[in-house]
Amino acid sequence: MMKKRVLSVLFIVLLFSLLLVGCGSKKKTDIDNTSWVLASAESLGIELSAEEIGMGEFVIEFKTDGKVTVTADGDTSEGTFKVDGDEVTISEGGETMVFTKDGNVLSIDQDGAVLNFEKK
Repeated sequence: MMKKRVLSVLFIVLLFSLLLVGCGSKKKTDIDNTSWVLASAESLGIELSAEEIGMGEFVIEFKTDGKVTVTADGDTSEGTFKVDGDEVTISEGGETMVFTKDGNVLSIDQDGAVLNFEKK
């Protein structure tokens, strides 16, 4: 009976140890600790710079812990992000946005308008 209890305790300790190791590290991506600023928007074949849009500063900051800060025209919100190949998914404020990364440009198609962000 005592031997069975010791084995059960050892099994539980081993299980918790494996869970902690699995939760302890996030794979670093090439966008961790980077900032991206809105550079241009395209719609119906017309491309306008961020200045021409007159939207104000629009910045996306990726942290190393899977967190992201989005600042648009003075308003800041926080969320999380995941990277899967060339896709960067941001979940923020109950919404999910999927960007495509091509070198130093992140793009998202929003109802036919493509917003392009450049790495700072």
